[in-house]
Amino acid sequence: MRFRAASTLAVILFLTVSAAAASEKTLFTFLDNTTGVYPYGGVTVVSQGNVYGTTTLGGSGNGIVFELKHSNGVWNEDVIYQFAGGNDGSGPTTALVFGPNGHLYGTTYSGGKYGAGTVFDLKRSNGIWHERIIHTFDGTHGLAPFGDLIFDSRGSLYGTTQLGGIKSQSCTDEYCGVVFELSPSTDGNWKYTILHRFTGGRDGGSPQAGLVFDAAGNLYGSAYAGGASGGGVIFELSPQSDGTWKETTLHSFTGRGKDGAYPSFRPILDDAGNIYGTTQVGGVGGSGIVFKLSPSKSKWPETVLYSFTGGSDGGVPIAGVTLGPNGVLYGTVNQDVNGFGGVFELKSSSHGWVETVLYGFMGGADGANPIAGIWLDSAGNLFGATYGDGESQTFGSVFEVVP
Repeated sequence: MRFRAASTLAVILFLTVSAAAASEKTLFTFLDNTTGVYPYGGVTVVSQGNVYGTTTLGGSGNGIVFELKHSNGVWNEDVIYQFAGGNDGSGPTTALVFGPNGHLYGTTYSGGKYGAGTVFDLKRSNGIWHERIIHTFDGTHGLAPFGDLIFDSRGSLYGTTQLGGIKSQSCTDEYCGVVFELSPSTDGNWKYTILHRFTGGRDGGSPQAGLVFDAAGNLYGSAYAGGASGGGVIFELSPQSDGTWKETTLHSFTGRGKDGAYPSFRPILDDAGNIYGTTQVGGVGGSGIVFKLSPSKSKWPETVLYSFTGGSDGGVPIAGVTLGPNGVLYGTVNQDVNGFGGVFELKSSSHGWVETVLYGFMGGADGANPIAGIWLDSAGNLFGATYGDGESQTFGSVFEVVP
């Protein structure tokens, strides 16, 4: 099914701390079940310029996978798959990832044989996308996958579930989640392995984000709950010679003083091995922080790069940050600015890190309240999605910000 963009905006806004400007373009506005409702997981942009993503609801009510194509100045939507809500899954909440075979991979938060979520594979054949379920979660060994998937060099997939695994009152719904691996085999099946079961203690619990590899093959991620103070953690998983993985807590968030609490998106790494990320709350302004963890012998000291005030600079960065050229960081805030969240930039200067709001959403056709992060293309353009608020009869949008 193909739909034209409901409206296109080209709004020029002056930045808050410089004379430069950023232009926002609304590529597509989600209006109803036909086009999709609530693009929670953000977007994936391919080299040809096509944009792919999911909506949590819409279609038959269980969510869709969409593709946006640009033609003659207009972005058109193709709904390439509708979830039925049965064994094929329901409620996708993550971004999509292209595999080495050109297939699209993602997760659904629920549905599947046991109602605990799925991992799916979408293959294009003769212009039609076909879905195949490569794993169904059973609840005991993982429930409700919430973070994006990543591939390693061997073609294995890695991800997290928010629930399932070990039961603890420290975690969401009392189940603490797992880190898993899916390895392809020659017969076309995928082997499911749990790399770590969170306990809700110092190792954290209820991960709501995906993972990232370093050059040595170690995995890094965040857990929303648990830790020494209950404010969540940043963790590392290191492969061991016996095939197991060792979990190490690099930082426990306290939510006190300058520190934040409740990280809910994947961290990122720079070439020096520093880890960057966000927390939803905490910091001096109480509305979340952007932080850096630096490796130093056996410790990872934290530097708070910016504390959101919840005013014109925004607040509640649910998504993480994206690292651009020259160490510039880009991200989204879910609240404030104009009342509907925005897109921000962080630059290091001689006076510390300076935040600039590149665009503040207005709550109309341009969308409202972004939850997902930013996709940065090779030309320096920023792509993302807003979740929408429903009050303005829109249910999210896909946007581009051109510096």
